[in-house]
Amino acid sequence: MDVAKVYFIIGYYLRLGRAIITFILYKEGKADYLFLGSYRPIALENTLSKILKRVIADYMVDIVEEYALLL
Repeated sequence: MDVAKVYFIIGYYLRLGRAIITFILYKEGKADYLFLGSYRPIALENTLSKILKRVIADYMVDIVEEYALLL
């Protein structure tokens, strides 16, 4: 069975999608760090989540093309 199908069937991907870590960095050259505009949020998404998104998207495109679902 295809890996994308297995992850999709058991719903494991949905739990992986929530694995995002956010870091808050100071912006350089700001005089006062009491304002929210003095910070830059950086979100890091789980790499496995990105790969699975791509695999599932490619799988869905293949199915749509195979069965001509958009015609």
